[in-house]
Amino acid sequence: GLTTAELGVAALEDGDFDEAEEWFRQAAKHLDRANARFDAPWVRMASVVPVVAQHHAAVTDMSRAGADGAHTVVAALDTIDLDELRPRNGKFDLEALARLEGPLRDVRDALVRIRGTAEASRSGWLVERATKELDDFTSSVDEHLPRIDNALAAVRMAPRLLGADGPRTYLMLFTTPSESRALGGFVGSYAELHADGGQLSVGPVDRSKTLDTRVLAARAAVENHAEFLRLYGRYGFDGRAVGDAAFRNVAMTPHFPTVADIAADLYAQTVGTEVAGVIAMDPFVTAQLLRYTGAVELPSLGIELDPFEALDFLLREQYVLGVDDEQRADGLGEAAKEAFDELLAGALPDPIELAQDLGPLASERRLLVWSADPEEQALLERVGIAGAVPDHDGSDGWAFTITNAGGNKIDS
Repeated sequence: GLTTAELGVAALEDGDFDEAEEWFRQAAKHLDRANARFDAPWVRMASVVPVVAQHHAAVTDMSRAGADGAHTVVAALDTIDLDELRPRNGKFDLEALARLEGPLRDVRDALVRIRGTAEASRSGWLVERATKELDDFTSSVDEHLPRIDNALAAVRMAPRLLGADGPRTYLMLFTTPSESRALGGFVGSYAELHADGGQLSVGPVDRSKTLDTRVLAARAAVENHAEFLRLYGRYGFDGRAVGDAAFRNVAMTPHFPTVADIAADLYAQTVGTEVAGVIAMDPFVTAQLLRYTGAVELPSLGIELDPFEALDFLLREQYVLGVDDEQRADGLGEAAKEAFDELLAGALPDPIELAQDLGPLASERRLLVWSADPEEQALLERVGIAGAVPDHDGSDGWAFTITNAGGNKIDS
């Protein structure tokens, strides 16, 4: 019964709620049957026999707690409808998100109770095999509980991130490793993502070069980042105002919270818009998103971009089209805008599939997110999407990074 429950926990983590529900249903059946047998009158007599009594108590308690927990998990999973969590016409159902918190909390609490029973069942009288089984089970729960805790925290915070408390603007930075920066690639273009009461929309995608011209005219300056200025000031950040390539060079540091904070501040100084967070994504992420939408038209370039050819096009082919930079940038902006509009209109998969697809890209630092809110930022760091350089706890550290100061696209 406990082995079957472990399979249910693993399926839960993988996002297969239907499979998880079936495993927990089987676990409940096994554990109910076991508990009924252990509670029979002729078996209860074992409770007065030394050594045997400790084993009887352990299996009785574990089967009872395990069965109760498995039933709780089955009931919780039965109420979750992942399809409700997908956006429709660009809007997320905030009430559906809120309803997800209860079932997830029930699942988490059930696992904690079973784990507590497992710990309470330990005894110096238990044979090695029994102790090993308890060790295996508690280790499995300990491995998976933090991820469920993170999911629960994300569900609680999601409405706020989606503008439940008022309109929010996020700054989206599109980077590319075709021209290296320490963060991964230089910022080639940008857009605003708007959230208001669950309704999302993406503004026009424009070139960073155009934004840099506005930053220069506004005489925007980098403040409160002495280390960044010391290390990278010579790339256009020295002096009272930044140079003519602030956004294209802001990714000089591999520490994304610094990149995002500077970008948000420069954007506010230049455009007058306070942003709640910054999202950076490279062509690998864009190509994955295009697989949800299908091919997109690039009228400025007169081509149709196939999702399975998009990565090579974004990294290399776009630079050898034989068109001027403005025409090429306009085409890419059209593609990005059309793709995001289709995603928000309903092309996005359910959150579990999306997380499974984008999770590896976040681990590779191709998709990074920063929030101006400290509580939200703490969650982003816990789930591994914040792109922060690890804390050294006062020790020295070093990093090896590559930055292309030549302004060419040879790196791909």
